[in-house]
This record gives sequence, structure tokens and C-alpha cells, in this order.
Amino acid sequence: MATSDLKNVVVVGGGPYAGGKVAAELAKKLPSTHRVVVVDARNYAYVTGIAARAAVVPKWELDVAMPIAGLFEKGSRHVTLLGYKAVSFTNDSVTLDKPADGFGTTIEAAAIVLATASEYTYPATVDLPSIQAVRDSLVKTQQEVAKAQHVLIVGGGAYGVEFAGEVADQYPRQKQITLVTSGSSLIGGPYTPKLGKSLASQLEQRGVRIIYDDCVEEKFSFGPTEKRTMKTRGGVEIEADFVVPATGSKVRSELAKGHEGIVSKDGRFKCRATFQLETLDHVFGIGDTIDLSGLGLTRTAAAATFQLPTLVGNILRVVEGKDQSLSDYKPGAEPIFITVGPSGGAATVFGFYLPSFLTKLAKSKDLLRAPTHKTYHYTRKTPLPAEA
Repeated sequence: MATSDLKNVVVVGGGPYAGGKVAAELAKKLPSTHRVVVVDARNYAYVTGIAARAAVVPKWELDVAMPIAGLFEKGSRHVTLLGYKAVSFTNDSVTLDKPADGFGTTIEAAAIVLATASEYTYPATVDLPSIQAVRDSLVKTQQEVAKAQHVLIVGGGAYGVEFAGEVADQYPRQKQITLVTSGSSLIGGPYTPKLGKSLASQLEQRGVRIIYDDCVEEKFSFGPTEKRTMKTRGGVEIEADFVVPATGSKVRSELAKGHEGIVSKDGRFKCRATFQLETLDHVFGIGDTIDLSGLGLTRTAAAATFQLPTLVGNILRVVEGKDQSLSDYKPGAEPIFITVGPSGGAATVFGFYLPSFLTKLAKSKDLLRAPTHKTYHYTRKTPLPAEA
């Protein structure tokens, strides 16, 4: 079949936890009359779950970013449009910021998947033009962390805990590490209290000082700072010469324009249990793009993996014209894995708490990089693309 006759399933966002996995699965299962078209403003996928280690431990910068073009083998009918930004969508089309060869500015679509993820502070998110620029930036950060003596981490969620664990493991008892959280425990959320207690115990065993129910009101950005004493709202004094803000994420909500009626207060698209957006039968969402609160779901990398089969199955039914036979996602107790360096951590799976030695085997040691790299057919020897 000529490429011009193929029907498109457009995936907006080629990241490793949602868009990339969806695209890879669809490429295996779509009928020969259809192709996947991945649209992303940059040409690499960045693994937030590896970022903390890559910012602290040398050589891990080689594992955190992979060319999105690697999703599909050469000669595949599936396409990656990299360096293009989706600026709007309807139930059956996606509009780009500039014309793409063979597509123009508007791509007609049999189905659309929104997987634009969220923005975090560096290094959990990067805004750099190439993989080489990402690597160079992380190596610089590794050197800065090595020189620091007083590391302050503000935020007691997963990223703050994992960054603290990486520094404590790489430089055992060599640095003063302080973590400040506004919560009464680490992590919080719908998880068993054992999770936060275990992580706190492991960090404290590694010499990390944890301050609960407090915050740092002073404005700061990630990275080294002139050594100074910072004071929390509660009056606790903390010495710091390196600061890590880890207090949450920002939704990428540019595509919400024109769809305000189906957007939640925090900028996420409201969806049904089928992962279809409200009022748009051929537009689906996954991960941070959608408002999951009505379904009782969580936004974690592990949770997105559990949601994937239902989403992909429903997209296949839509492109086959079986719109009336879609499946509802039936959430269980979605898992979360949190590392404390390569040898520690804790997790909950199906509501059951997993201790550190099991978390180490499941994630901490290797950070699941092998399956992520496999999705993009990536190795450390993969040639790097230039800027998108």
C-alpha cells in the first residue's frame, strides 16, 4: 500500500513512560492499512526515573536520553516527526506548528493519543536541543555535586527521596544532606504508611537529615550556590551550598486551548474509563496528560505501564470501527517503586509493601534501563542525532 493511502494513528509525545510505549505497541498490532505517526518537538526521549542518578553518578548520563527515531526500524511504514510541535487537535486531526514533508501542517487521524507528560525542575526534566547537550549538562552537574559539602533537597516526594539517596550512596557520610518536606511523612498519597517510614529510615541510616512539616520560603534554583545559612518557616537553620528543588510538576497544557470544557483545574484533560477524552471519541490520553482523579488512578511510570493494555486495545478497536465495544480500565492498587541509591528503596505492588531487597532487584540496581532502551532499540553505541 502506498504511504499516502495509509491511515494515521498520531501519538503526540514520544517519551519513555507513555507515548513511546504506546507507539511501540501500536506499531506491532495495527493493521497494515494504518501507521503510527509520532510527533515530538525534540528528537530524544528523556527518562525522568534515571535523571537523579545521571546527575550524580558518572556514566549514567549515557543512559538517560535516547533517540526517538529508534522506536521504529529502518524501512518501517511508521513515522517519527521530530522537531515539530502539535499546536491543536480535533477529533480526527492534529495541527503542527510548521509543514512536515508528506503531511503539511494538518495530519488527518483515525485516532489520536495525547502523551505530552509534565515538566519538572532540572534535572528531572531538561530543555536542551540534543542528546549531547543533555550529557554535557549532566556531567557538569555531577562535578558540581562532587564539590558540594552541604546539599539541601526541598520536597519529600519520590524525586526528592531518590535524589537524596543517590547523593548519600555515591558519597557515603561525606556530605551533609538535608531533606525538607511540608508533609508529616515522606511520599504521602494513597500508599501504605510503611512506604514512607521505610524510606525515611533508609535515608537516615545513610546520614540524611529529614525535617518534616516545614518548608523553605526563600526562592532558589537547582544547583550550586554560595555557601549560606537558609532558614525554614519553622525557624530551622540549614547550611547549603547546593540546592535541589523537588516540589512537584507543571502540566504541559498548550493543547488545552479550545478544549476548556474538558480540562480540569490543573490543566489536564478529563477522560473516561476507556481513556477517551470526554466528548472526543477518537482522542485518547495517558499519563500526566489526563485527569485521572475520577478513576482513582495515580500518575506514575509503573501505573502507566498497567494502563497501557487497555488503552492500546481500545485504540485498535476504534481503528477497526468497533467504537461500541471498548473496555473500561479497572484499576487495582497501582504500584510505585522508589529507590534509595542502587542498593535500597521501597515499593508497594497490588497494595502489598515490598522491602528494600526486593525493590533493589526490581528497580534500584538498574533503574529498569534495559527494557526502556529496548523500546528505542538503543545502546550506548547508538549514533546520536543532531539537534531537531
